Amino acid sequence: MVSSATTNDCLSPISCCIGRGGGLALFDEPKTDKYQFPDNDDTDNDDEKPKVASARTVDTADALVVTSVPTSESLWSWLSSNVAAKELPTVEGVPTLLPILIIPGFMSSGLEIQQSKVRPEWQGKRLWINLGSLGMSSLYFGGAQQQQKQRPKKESRRKLDDIKQAQQHQYKSMWLEHMRLNDKDLRTEPAGIRVRPIQGLEGVDYLSPGAFTNHVSYVFGPVIQALKSAGYQEEINLKAAPYDWRLPPVELESRDQYFTKTLQQVEDLYQQSHDTPVVLLGHSLGTKTAHYFLNFCLAKKGQAWIDQRIHTYMPVGAPHLGAPKALRSVVAGDKMGLDAFLNAEEALALGRSFGSGPWLFPSELPPGVPASVYVLPHGILDIRFDGFVVDTNPLVHKRTAMTKPNRYQLMVEMTQRRLPGQPSSSHNRTVSTSFCNTVTGKDQVMFTDKISFATHENPKTASQARIRFYLQEPGIAAAKQEKEEPYCNPIMCFLKWITCCCVCDYLYRLVRWITCGLVRGLALSADAITGVGGVSSNLAFSEYFVIPHEVWTNGGKEIEKTVTLNHKDDYGATDHFFCFSWLKRPRTAKLSVRIRWTPSEGRTKSVQRVIGSAVCQPSEDTPSGIAITKNDQIYQEFAGHDILEREGLDTTLQLIHSAYDRDATIGPRDKSSRDAPPVKRVHAIYGINVPTEVGAIYKRKDNCLAESRLDNLYKLDARARVDAKSGYTSKGGLLFETSKTRQYVADGRKVCGDGTVPYWSLQHCHTWKSSTCDVSVVELQKAEHREILADSRFHKAILEYCRIPKETA
Repeated sequence: MVSSATTNDCLSPISCCIGRGGGLALFDEPKTDKYQFPDNDDTDNDDEKPKVASARTVDTADALVVTSVPTSESLWSWLSSNVAAKELPTVEGVPTLLPILIIPGFMSSGLEIQQSKVRPEWQGKRLWINLGSLGMSSLYFGGAQQQQKQRPKKESRRKLDDIKQAQQHQYKSMWLEHMRLNDKDLRTEPAGIRVRPIQGLEGVDYLSPGAFTNHVSYVFGPVIQALKSAGYQEEINLKAAPYDWRLPPVELESRDQYFTKTLQQVEDLYQQSHDTPVVLLGHSLGTKTAHYFLNFCLAKKGQAWIDQRIHTYMPVGAPHLGAPKALRSVVAGDKMGLDAFLNAEEALALGRSFGSGPWLFPSELPPGVPASVYVLPHGILDIRFDGFVVDTNPLVHKRTAMTKPNRYQLMVEMTQRRLPGQPSSSHNRTVSTSFCNTVTGKDQVMFTDKISFATHENPKTASQARIRFYLQEPGIAAAKQEKEEPYCNPIMCFLKWITCCCVCDYLYRLVRWITCGLVRGLALSADAITGVGGVSSNLAFSEYFVIPHEVWTNGGKEIEKTVTLNHKDDYGATDHFFCFSWLKRPRTAKLSVRIRWTPSEGRTKSVQRVIGSAVCQPSEDTPSGIAITKNDQIYQEFAGHDILEREGLDTTLQLIHSAYDRDATIGPRDKSSRDAPPVKRVHAIYGINVPTEVGAIYKRKDNCLAESRLDNLYKLDARARVDAKSGYTSKGGLLFETSKTRQYVADGRKVCGDGTVPYWSLQHCHTWKSSTCDVSVVELQKAEHREILADSRFHKAILEYCRIPKETA
């Protein structure tokens, strides 16, 4: 898996990992004297050592390897004792190579556009992820912005660049349209668009092929090069089975017949390699795809077919039990390495449209594992406008047609008494609605959005809040000033009248008229530019008012209130006559609002779901004992389905039920995940001791809920703190396991995962060891989830397993 549902590991610029950090060279070292077998020094004492069948610790100066077949000699003897000679035919003078079928991970298959009615010129081009071929290179790499910084441009050149930028933003919108699946079902494509995986090794080697991009966009490219150097031949004993990684498995078969075609690929490899059984090499999500495929073969062909044609299932960086990172990417969003290309809303929409996301969601967490979701207890203060009409004519009737706004937005400010330990700015928050157009021919506007503020869970503390409303218009305030009749003292007016014929007076008026005209023109230009850019200015605002007591005491009770909005220039202004002054009568508008406070809801205790099976359900038997706090508040443990429900992701929950739970024969989230695959041998390879995300810590956002705007309700809480003694750490609202984390599932061994998949998910294959399934494991120290594909130690581990000398035949 290049990353979980949406991770940013896929295209992050990184250096090639081959040979980095003292990695083992490929076939240039002795086979017998290299390895030593000391006790595992990863644990504090002998009692903490892992008791795992067919696994031994191999410790060198550069790497920690746990394997049952660490050297070439032991490999050959192991094969001789476990595999009949007739299963491994040899060619005279040439070592036999077990044929390999590569199954890539999430975002690791290249996608191409086979049909597009919206952009016919894109047909036949790579969609994932060659942005340059689709005319968006400068938008992604920031070329246009860099050119503007390097040198000043002529007006004509600047206009051309603006046109080009606008065109590329249009291209980006079309690219997203091609990449996304339908929001209603998360399993079909938009009408008129057909995107399919690029076939063969070309579809899994590099995501963006090219001399300058191979080293940052590699997937299986380094592995393929190493295998070919060892004698593998493309389409003879080395094939790949790319797939549309956006789809759930049942859709892969019904739409593309993927598993049926993959079955035929295995048959072809078997026959072309002189009836030599095949090694299924999967990475990340590809391991779950391979596991599903094996059960598919069992249902279609039977166990005898698998025993004859499948030599080994080789999962690499396998999320056997899922990865919590996948859930977080759906809830909070993940730009998948395209930070310079996608904004937060686009990334959220794209990630939530993929039907493959739930495939990576853990179901029930193992004992002793921390929850995947922690939420700060809170209440919700909802403010609705329900389409009440606001008449703005009293506020703008003095405006000229040029300066009278045709759209408005509301901003709500909430202030609350600062609690001990909170920063001074935390008690003053604002949320704005979208801009709404006025009713045609009238100075009236109607708001339908709902604004929500997160409050303290205690109603007594939350009741200290006050709110204020602002009516805003686009642009800058300088262009909105109304020309008022200047105040004139009677004595000064008389002197001005008797000198009105003076030439100086007329000259002064002419200069003033020209100067004011220029300033006014500049202000209007700036107003137009800033208005398009989203800048707004206050037109009117209300007084602060305290929310009525009954809102807080009767949870869920809604009250209606009429708010008076005062024109900003009239608030506190005075009129004068001689030495007398009085408050000016303000211009006002009326706004009707409805306010309701909802107390916090706790975690759902039942595993049984109304829609879909459980997601990241914490274990009730053995609690993790992790306390996450902030300002004396303790975060609550939540199940994954709870946070999905709160986010309103009913389509995702329905997909789990319809596409995953109903696929009971093969069971993508249970039988093809937790249970042993129907093969004789499993040889797992994965990295360890890279800090790995195991959960996320959320707090409720202040936001505006609108049909035209996609936004998540919860965000990561970077200020949460974790007890350091727990062995876990937090950063940016994410919970990580580290090399100091004690793993309950591994007899208390201190170890962590590969940076994407937690250790408790990687090591689950140990539980498959039985009389009918032999399990061996290779653990590579500090091998990161994606970078393992370019690690020479990994290449050597594959070749040592799959390369059979002729004397064993």
